[in-house]
Amino acid sequence: MNFNIRDKGEFGGNVDRNKYFSPLSGAWYKGAPNGIEYSDLRGGINFNWDWGSISLIKENIQWGHGKFGQLILSAKPPSYPHIRFSIKPTEWLRFTYIHGWLNSLVKDSANFYYTYPGTISQQLVESYIPKYIAANLITVSPLNWLDVSAGNAIIYSGDLRPEFFIPFMFYKFLDHNTGRGNVNDGNGMMYFDVSVRYPANFQFYSTAFIDVTEVRNILSNDFKNTWVGFTVGGKSVNALIDNLDITIEYTRLNPWVYEHKDEVTTYKHIKYYLGHWLGQNADQLRLQFDYQLLRGLKFKAFAERIRKGGLNEIYFAYKEYDTKIFPFLYSPLRKENRIGLDITYEYMHDLFLRGTFTYSDIDDTDIIRTQQFLLGKKSSFSLSLYYGL
Repeated sequence: MNFNIRDKGEFGGNVDRNKYFSPLSGAWYKGAPNGIEYSDLRGGINFNWDWGSISLIKENIQWGHGKFGQLILSAKPPSYPHIRFSIKPTEWLRFTYIHGWLNSLVKDSANFYYTYPGTISQQLVESYIPKYIAANLITVSPLNWLDVSAGNAIIYSGDLRPEFFIPFMFYKFLDHNTGRGNVNDGNGMMYFDVSVRYPANFQFYSTAFIDVTEVRNILSNDFKNTWVGFTVGGKSVNALIDNLDITIEYTRLNPWVYEHKDEVTTYKHIKYYLGHWLGQNADQLRLQFDYQLLRGLKFKAFAERIRKGGLNEIYFAYKEYDTKIFPFLYSPLRKENRIGLDITYEYMHDLFLRGTFTYSDIDDTDIIRTQQFLLGKKSSFSLSLYYGL
């Protein structure tokens, strides 16, 4: 059993209230004078045995080997309650399944009602359409330096469906097999991940996320209805000198990835992507150096380029409606270049002093997407002292 609660606030004139385009975790925010307030509550109960566990837990789960964001499941959305089933029957095989309860933020007018009707206390009580995720991931390690993973997920809404509580399933095909068609149609996706730790002191990794694809179209060299994202990266440990790690990583998400024709079944929780924080029609290239000079004294320096294209309505994504092709990074285009330095010192056990510096240059041809205080050439500094976080 575990439990964790944090009550947070951010105040001042330059608060990124939504954090939609940031690696920081999102939250359900409450307005506050000159800022925002929010809570982060996590916890769960677990039952473990020698080769597995089952949990009822409110927590994020991270799938995918990206160092600067994960394509499959990430810590970007607020934590959500889910059942988690994990087994490791042998040293070379692992399997994890989750079924989670998400928030669609799509109002269900059929279930609105009035409390205290006919009195001065009468008030309309609104509710959201229920939303769920079922997902699995199997990892095979045929060699001690190789991990190969594959899995699939589905986002569905309405009533709980017992077939999605079966851990070992291909959920999108199961959705079709139960005769749903366009009635209660779920949003299915599949994904693959590989990590190679060879030669010594190196790691190479990649993740592919396939949201929509049609093999017959690919064979015809027609990719306009293929929604995919991928990450490729590499890390060198003790590169050049001891205790210096170098990581380079590139991530790309094509237009429409994580979206769906039904707003209720997008790959999101409280409007935050379940996968990579970049979202659709974007890419990121990042180089990072991590160096530990002394015990407890760590340096991190990075440089990155981030691009984000337009976000047209989902209407245009479905070829039966429109034949117009939207290329990768179609306008309006947001461009961001950043360099930064992060120094952390652990003065005593779990007591940390941290200082950061970041220089950014952001340009966005969409005049309403990026808050004004973020645009242009900016420098920011921070100094923090914290214990046990």
